[in-house]
Amino acid sequence: MVRYDNMSNKLYDWLDKWCYSYNVDKNILANFFNLENKLGITYFETDYVKKRFAFIEIKEYLRNYPFACKSVCWHEFCHAEVWVRDGYTDGHSTAWVKRMLRKPWYVIGCVYAQIICIGK
Repeated sequence: MVRYDNMSNKLYDWLDKWCYSYNVDKNILANFFNLENKLGITYFETDYVKKRFAFIEIKEYLRNYPFACKSVCWHEFCHAEVWVRDGYTDGHSTAWVKRMLRKPWYVIGCVYAQIICIGK
């Protein structure tokens, strides 16, 4: 089992690494929440000078499953990247799919996350 604080820190480490690797502004935050019917969700916002940023929520239950958590975080990061970089909120658009498939093994991780969260 993964410690509570350790997994929160990992979320930010992953986001920092991905933002750096893919040259995305660090306008993306993430945290764990008690989501009912979703593994993760991304909120799209703009501030008063029209700068785009995103906030990612990851299902609390995934805290104890690092691979599933990282996979869902990657899925949501791709949504956030499309918004921050391109200004699109089209869900699973072609731009999102291109970004998601840079790490195709996380698609498998998202399926794994869905399986372990059935009934949770």
